[in-house]
Amino acid sequence: MNVLLLYGGKSVEHDISVVTGCYARSFFSSHNLICIYIDTEGVAWRVPSDLAPYQHKTQRGKRALFSAGTPFVYTLSAGMFVRGEKIDCAVNCCHGGLGENGSLAGLLAMCSIPEAQCNLLPSAIFMNKAITKSILQSMNVEVLPGIVVNFGEEVDCPFDFPVVVKPLNLGSSIGVGKACDRESLDNLLTNAFYFDKQVLIEPALDNFVEVNCSALRKDDKIKTSDLQCFTSGSLLTFQDKYQSGDFSRVGNKVEIDKNTRETIEQYTKTIYQQLDCDGVLRVDYFVANGNVYCNEVNTIPGSLAYGLWEKIYTKKQFGQILLNNGIRRFGARKNLCTTYSSNVLDTIREFKK
Repeated sequence: MNVLLLYGGKSVEHDISVVTGCYARSFFSSHNLICIYIDTEGVAWRVPSDLAPYQHKTQRGKRALFSAGTPFVYTLSAGMFVRGEKIDCAVNCCHGGLGENGSLAGLLAMCSIPEAQCNLLPSAIFMNKAITKSILQSMNVEVLPGIVVNFGEEVDCPFDFPVVVKPLNLGSSIGVGKACDRESLDNLLTNAFYFDKQVLIEPALDNFVEVNCSALRKDDKIKTSDLQCFTSGSLLTFQDKYQSGDFSRVGNKVEIDKNTRETIEQYTKTIYQQLDCDGVLRVDYFVANGNVYCNEVNTIPGSLAYGLWEKIYTKKQFGQILLNNGIRRFGARKNLCTTYSSNVLDTIREFKK
């Protein structure tokens, strides 16, 4: 099977995406892997499948191109684009930006390439934290209140301090901070607006537990993963998550009660089912004072959330589940009628601009 692996991208999460892409190669090692690295300017390159993460800064392969309606990758050679292998399924490992917001999913759909991740709609919805809140509330999934502030607007914060400030369309905790007074709020807003034109403000929680839960579809049934439950005493930063050397040490692992666990698993299944998701999701929750709040939904989670599945599936089993589901779902959609016979064009003999 020819598997297209896409990673990198024009995004502040570019480096994390490169790590995820390189790690995900082990899921599909029994297939013919076609690696496409997208650089920080959004240019696609076909690169060797054994390139180390740090080598992407200096080494490039051949320019890669996609063509609407054709499930192939083209590469630039001697001034001409040459058609390569037909793609059986694509795996998107691009975090944030145009890779995760549905743009890349739309491109793959235009090229008739099956994708092992979420399609355009849930990708676009879950990229925006305010829209995510509205959608989740309509599903009776509890979320924290929040307000959206646009760049240049006066901020009238309705919440008591402390509050949390987040760029509306980012991940990996970039631009996120906790404000304890008006001065720190203004400083955090200035920083957040450096990354996004809209910012979300939420009330901060005390003594909360963070819980991560993943979901995927196997044999047309939605499965949920083991839960990762921990308390860190504060918001996790980019440094905590990716540069501490060991993510497992950034907080203290804790146990949650059976009812809370069941609520989180049911919320996760509901989100996956109601948005007709594909691939693997990771949903992040806060548990405080007996309440469960959904914090965010990741359609392209770090390392594809395999850490939550490793006790259940081997890497190759995990990868094959994603490929099988993507191909099957693509086939089901392909059978839908996309044409309608009419004589509309024949009846229009004159067209005035």
